Amino acid sequence: MKKLAAFFASVLLMMGASFAEPAKSLVVYYSATGTTKDVAEKLAKATSSDIFEIRPEKPYSDADLDYRDPNSRSSKANENEKLQNEKLAVVTPDSWASYKTVYIGYPIWWGVAAFPTKSFVMQNDFTGKKVITFATAVSSPIGKSTERLKEVAKGGTWIKGERFYPGASAQDVKEWLEDLK
Repeated sequence: MKKLAAFFASVLLMMGASFAEPAKSLVVYYSATGTTKDVAEKLAKATSSDIFEIRPEKPYSDADLDYRDPNSRSSKANENEKLQNEKLAVVTPDSWASYKTVYIGYPIWWGVAAFPTKSFVMQNDFTGKKVITFATAVSSPIGKSTERLKEVAKGGTWIKGERFYPGASAQDVKEWLEDLK
């Protein structure tokens, strides 16, 4: 019996069948204050996904994030699109090609995805991947942030996700995942 099973397995392999584990999903996130990180960790746990943090080479300080200061780093970048292209500490996650579903999370800045997120999307190839966005904000909706990321992306099937408030629970994340089905 074992010889017969081995024979059929070898025939299947010759025909191109694969016995590899199913493709895993990846949660990618940028978090300036920890809010998006919190949701990303809950999402990764709920989906048994790997997780990857987008980190700019030069991290944002509290002063950089002060949207009320027209001279802050984020305010200047909001006014000048050339300043939005962030150099990232790591551009592409390990085993990137193996992921078929990628969740991308970010805070909403001026109605769009935080600039480091846009840089990550511009620098990676999403061909053959399903991309589901999620965002965090106190008052801003997810708006057209998904569409704007899709515009600068190389490939992928993009799905507009959910905006979460700070303090979102694991149950909030699970309910959103159920709605995606």
